[in-house]
Amino acid sequence: MRLPIEDHLSHDWLVTSLAPDFELLDVWRYPIEIENSIPMDRFLDFMRTSQSELASSRGAAGSLFKFRSLLGRLFGWDEEDGSPRSPLPIPGCAETSLRERLDDTDQLRDDASHLAQSSSGFKPVYRRDNEALLEISNNTVHAMMHLGRVPISQSHWSPQLGVYVKPRGRLGRFYMSLISPFRHYIVYPAMMRTAQKGWPQYRASL
Repeated sequence: MRLPIEDHLSHDWLVTSLAPDFELLDVWRYPIEIENSIPMDRFLDFMRTSQSELASSRGAAGSLFKFRSLLGRLFGWDEEDGSPRSPLPIPGCAETSLRERLDDTDQLRDDASHLAQSSSGFKPVYRRDNEALLEISNNTVHAMMHLGRVPISQSHWSPQLGVYVKPRGRLGRFYMSLISPFRHYIVYPAMMRTAQKGWPQYRASL
């Protein structure tokens, strides 16, 4: 379910103060209810599996992931093109990663090691009991995927997705404008459906 930007901003997330120069583009609530006894780590493990399945699927969303990967290889947009290069700085900044803004907060840095890089190329920034942040950098954007634990009752919570971005110049702005309808009408809805379908089986395996 897509939510107003204000819903994300109403929570006391670390990312809000860590990345004030990034634009919060999208906020979505996963249509699953998780018992309070199940920690955030479990959902993060599940999310990596479900996203990998979605990216390799034969549906419209899976096709878009494959097409984007192809474009990245053709135009050299991504780190995964096999050619070594120095990390790109965040647009308008000296830092190359949001991890550099954590001010030597060792606990957050150590906790982030729990997060494996996702199949879509996102790398861990930090992890807390109620939120986690991953980032991706290429020649079009520096983007972040925030996952938060939102209480929905006295006994359950739901995961919430927030997507932040800083485009790289005109190409980045054009790219984000181009993919906007695909994000809203294909990719995010498919992510929500995949999670809703897969969570009961994952929950049963715990």
